[in-house]
Amino acid sequence: MYGEKELNTHFIMRYGLTKEFFEAFQELNYMDIELPLVIMRKFHSYIESYVNRNLSDTEYVTQLQKKHHLNDVIDAHKALKRLPNNKISSLSPIKRNMILIPGRMAPFSINHFPHDQIIYLIINNLDQQILDSLNLTSKVKSIHYADYIKKQKIDKNLLIKLRKQVDKILSRYKSHSIFKEIDFKSWLLKNLKYALINIHAFSNLLEKYPIKVIVNTTEINNPGTVLSLLASKYNLPFVYLAEDLNSTHSFIPSRASHYCVWGENYKNWLIEHGIDKTRIIETGNIRFEKVHTHKYMPKKNLLNLLNISSKEVIITFTTQPLPGANKIIINWIRKFYQSNEHEAFTLLIRPHRNDTLNYSRIFSDLPKIKVILDDIPLYDILNLSDFIMTISSTTAIEASMYGKGIIILQPDIPYDYDKNNNEYHSHLVKAQAGPSIHNYQELEKTLNKLIESSDYRETLIGMSNKFLEKTLKEKDSPSVSVSRFIKTLLIKELDNG
Repeated sequence: MYGEKELNTHFIMRYGLTKEFFEAFQELNYMDIELPLVIMRKFHSYIESYVNRNLSDTEYVTQLQKKHHLNDVIDAHKALKRLPNNKISSLSPIKRNMILIPGRMAPFSINHFPHDQIIYLIINNLDQQILDSLNLTSKVKSIHYADYIKKQKIDKNLLIKLRKQVDKILSRYKSHSIFKEIDFKSWLLKNLKYALINIHAFSNLLEKYPIKVIVNTTEINNPGTVLSLLASKYNLPFVYLAEDLNSTHSFIPSRASHYCVWGENYKNWLIEHGIDKTRIIETGNIRFEKVHTHKYMPKKNLLNLLNISSKEVIITFTTQPLPGANKIIINWIRKFYQSNEHEAFTLLIRPHRNDTLNYSRIFSDLPKIKVILDDIPLYDILNLSDFIMTISSTTAIEASMYGKGIIILQPDIPYDYDKNNNEYHSHLVKAQAGPSIHNYQELEKTLNKLIESSDYRETLIGMSNKFLEKTLKEKDSPSVSVSRFIKTLLIKELDNG
């Protein structure tokens, strides 16, 4: 669903080089955790230019694939997972009953764990903003990740020993395409120290507080990476709570003990990536509960604000930070308006927060196109709209929750190391969420048919509804489902080997 099963050229290189990195420096470990595992994402950033330069080197890629037996995502997952060997908990023998959870989930934990001990982990600005907005008492425990890491002290003798080990290992890899680079040693030493600090910091945290369950929304970046490794080492439950759609590069490898996912499609995608189906729980998405709790502006008021007639068909284009693709779509839209006259049709554009194109300027000469910025909440726009156009945004899923039809835009998207390296952006096409648009002619035909035919509009809404059934479990409240599962982990005895 969210990226193909077979490894393409990009991933053969990315994961082949990562495997070599893990294996070459595996003896560098701290508290039984291999240090390279903690800095995998940083290594991926380091090799970006090398991978991009060699995408067309078929001979090299084939050699790498045969050497490491990397054919599909399961091969990559098995090769990179590398769990800590020590499976016996050596944490203090205290009664463990606390939950470690991101700060952005404070509203959820307050409602469903009012009497349990919680530690909030502040990883980014959103975590801090949500905690600040709740005016919690000083008794509430929170840890600011960046500040916490800065306070850690590492024995200088340990760093001296590490440098000697690195010199010894590098002497064996003088011809390696990555390890031989002039700046690799300094990059490696800097990031190995970062890995040491993370392991040291969170080992101390688990020792100091009786944390029993760790909940996080990602493992690919720290502190998620180090927490999942430590959870595996100490046999603590690590719950991967799927907040966003994942692509292969933002998921592999995963070491979580349990996965709370949106629905059937997400579950099947994890199984395709080698995750044991008994560890996957379909819960829905807590984030999407806002669809039901949002305080909506009356549609009449919003129509008046935007100067739109209640008789018009409203289509909203939700953009993504894909500048090359967006420029193609802009040309399609402009050509449509120049070639077709539809008074009873308005297009709204909701730019992604990381989309830097100035749509207000681009469409300043077309009054039937209105750019909607963050001063009007997204959910009010989705509620007002009749249809959504997007490439692969999760706004398609949110729109389907409102019973809106989906138009899937599929322009040529230039390759990008992180943003477009597989077939992720076609996941809505594979799910048959709506008609797929690959060129201007298809867009013109679809929009004209949609505007003129009520039967076609109903067909698109039916496709959206079927897509929603497979994508999102809505039978129970996601918050209730997730909290119920976490509570079973809190009362379950830990396996201490």
